[in-house]
Amino acid sequence: DAEKVEGLWSEFKELAKTVTDRRLVYQNRLIATGWLDADSYKRLDYYSPYDLFVDRTYKSVDVSSMFYDFGPKWYIEAVEDVENVEIRAAAALTREVDRLNAALGLKTQREDFKLLDAYIIGWDSNDWSKRCTINRGSLSGVEKDQCVITANGEVVGIVTEVGPDYAVVKTVLDSSLEISATIATSGYNGMVQGGYATGEEGYLRMNHLPSDCVICNHDQVVTAGSTLYPRDLVLGSVIDAGFDETGVAKFAILEPAVDFGSLEQVFVLTAYATE
Repeated sequence: DAEKVEGLWSEFKELAKTVTDRRLVYQNRLIATGWLDADSYKRLDYYSPYDLFVDRTYKSVDVSSMFYDFGPKWYIEAVEDVENVEIRAAAALTREVDRLNAALGLKTQREDFKLLDAYIIGWDSNDWSKRCTINRGSLSGVEKDQCVITANGEVVGIVTEVGPDYAVVKTVLDSSLEISATIATSGYNGMVQGGYATGEEGYLRMNHLPSDCVICNHDQVVTAGSTLYPRDLVLGSVIDAGFDETGVAKFAILEPAVDFGSLEQVFVLTAYATE
């Protein structure tokens, strides 16, 4: 009856979790991965373990036999799922610890910074606009026009919309966002914005550089300092340069400092000392 089937199902699951017979486990792994001939082993064409119990044509002496008959592929998949979850969780925890340690180091260097950690919960991107949503809002002290950075002091963007428990961040890849910037090695100033409008999607473009300035690949570009962005936050590094269409000013193409493809956690700069 149904109650008996449910009891067998519960017993089967417990056995699958606690089995310690390594010979059986390794044999099952070989069968499930195709190293042993499946035809020489009693295989059942069921889609799930539960199907095994509710099928009246299947006969078995005990639950151990059920596990032995059906268990190989399902057991290995279950073990691999658990292992993968544990591996992913450990990797995520390691990344978070690394980010928090980096943020602590940033706080040590910039004692005036007040940082609020947040996680990205969504992206809204089109050809010219690159925005993300974070899981912190007004209830956590987030306000419009606050700068958002990584744990390493790299500029992610700026808060443009705030709800009680979320906020929208316009990233530096957005073509409508302009940031006053400096080439750290030479001190030349310009304006940085997303490169989509000029054909450099995924990159940044630094405009209005003097025509006689010397620009080298790998030069680091940082914020020049303003009411929205503290000085010396990292924007990116130079990968190309040239003259603009007027011929009287130079521009530089930058590789963004932030790896937006793997970005998970950010920090909202809720306060800092202005010069």
